[in-house]
Amino acid sequence: MREKPTQLIPCIGRDWELSLLQKLQQLSKTGLQTACVYGMQGLGKTSLVRHFLSRLDQTNWRALYLCSLEQGTFLRRFICTLLDVSEIFDDVQLRFKIKNISNSPLVYFYLLHLSGLILHKSELQAINNLNENRLREIEILSVMGLIQRFKQRKVSVLAIDSLHMLDEGQLRVIQIFTQNMETQPILIIFSLTDVHRLSYLPDWLQSSNLIQLKPLQPIAMDALVNNELEMNPCQPMKLAAYKKIVVQRARGNPLILKALIKSERPDQDFPEEMVNSVQGMLKQLTGIECRLLQFLAACGPCVSIDTLELFNSQLSEPCICLLHRLVRIGFLYPRSECYIFRHILIWEIVKAQMNDSDTVSVHSEQHHRLKA
Repeated sequence: MREKPTQLIPCIGRDWELSLLQKLQQLSKTGLQTACVYGMQGLGKTSLVRHFLSRLDQTNWRALYLCSLEQGTFLRRFICTLLDVSEIFDDVQLRFKIKNISNSPLVYFYLLHLSGLILHKSELQAINNLNENRLREIEILSVMGLIQRFKQRKVSVLAIDSLHMLDEGQLRVIQIFTQNMETQPILIIFSLTDVHRLSYLPDWLQSSNLIQLKPLQPIAMDALVNNELEMNPCQPMKLAAYKKIVVQRARGNPLILKALIKSERPDQDFPEEMVNSVQGMLKQLTGIECRLLQFLAACGPCVSIDTLELFNSQLSEPCICLLHRLVRIGFLYPRSECYIFRHILIWEIVKAQMNDSDTVSVHSEQHHRLKA
């Protein structure tokens, strides 16, 4: 989806964030403004961005929305967005459009490559023969060609959602694009979950106006529960009785709250979406990383650096490398003197995934090290 949403998306408890985006929107009249909305999955980054864009629907501000979830086709959709052409163009049509904005054969070939089009043998050979420095030059020239075409669209706001899903090459294209839009009157909004390559924001994103989404306050969560019940009334008496428990278990996370509302036993169940997400994260771990995660889960939702040193003493590789992997995947947040699980339910699900033998072994190992 590239055009702005027309239906106003509810956005409860984010008045400050919306006011900041509105301020940046006004400032962008005189030159580029960038905003980076980031935080844990489920805190409402997409809802915030889409709500902000939907407010522009009745104004003369032209907004575009591009989601990065379909990673494999992202650059093709991005290029089609900049060129103002249909994503369903066949390869011949897209080749023609790209050729019209290319000022050299190499730029043409490289833009075909970025778009995911199959290159002819001679085109591919021309790209493969470039050394690293020349390839980077062609990449910049290619993006600059796209920018020149994009300027004609007079877009006021461009939102790129789920930036964390992109690979290194795709992120580099977005970086080049952003850094070469300096003089343009446009607001570019990035939203991302702070995991993978973006668990620590790179310099080019750090220079944006950072909007870190934190858990919602209880009063906003209460309002969100009431809003959900009004929109989807279902067993209101039972849900009313569980309301306090739902808000408490969700810990300020709107996505988790909505999942718990739908649960038959919101005081006991784990949201299916969260279980599936944690299981997917667990599959990315090596044996020693899984062992460390089990050790952390056995220690509690917050583990001090001193406790981690006990585990570290028996490892052949630095514990900090393993911890960084757990942060990147999405299990942990680093703090000054400890590591915490990103959400209490992530900690509970990890513990629940450990079978009885794992639990006995880890607790025994923990007890032995603490005693030593």
